[in-house]
Amino acid sequence: MVAVFIYFRKVFRYIIACFILLSLTTFSGCSKLDSSLSPARSLAGTWKSFVPVTVYYITNCNNSSVYTYKTFQCKFTFTITAIDDNNVSVDISGDVYNVTNDNCGESPPIAGGFPITFSGRVSSSQLMLTDYIYSKNTSGAIVAGNYNVGSFSFTSNILTGAIYWLQYYDSFDCIGWSTDKISLTKQ
Repeated sequence: MVAVFIYFRKVFRYIIACFILLSLTTFSGCSKLDSSLSPARSLAGTWKSFVPVTVYYITNCNNSSVYTYKTFQCKFTFTITAIDDNNVSVDISGDVYNVTNDNCGESPPIAGGFPITFSGRVSSSQLMLTDYIYSKNTSGAIVAGNYNVGSFSFTSNILTGAIYWLQYYDSFDCIGWSTDKISLTKQ
């Protein structure tokens, strides 16, 4: 009799253990919280460069055949907002230093044109900035579209890359700017 009692007790414990295990695996999906961040959410926030970066500016003001190349310095601030898991909006502003005028007597538009907003596509460690601009295709025709204008790699607190933006208004008239490597730290 004692042996039967011990046998049923073991079976009862086994049934309870199976019931608990089944309950945990069946119902845990309803209350499980996913704490992982999407690439876009992990980039969201304010990023700053603390060292001035050289910005290269080009224009051929008013269809001139003479292109002007100028440089200036900028400490950049990127404010990144997640749109969905892989897309962001990037508002770029900055503190500009040592600006020189172009041949037209104007300051480079980027110097006074902040903030600038780009769209961004995020992968696991890469941020590609895009903008709707006019560009030249391989045959020299002006075409409008979304083009890559910047490429950045990132870790949890460092964003590193460069911007290369060039816009054509017609076959000759263009304006553009690019940067040396920008290193930004998440704030």
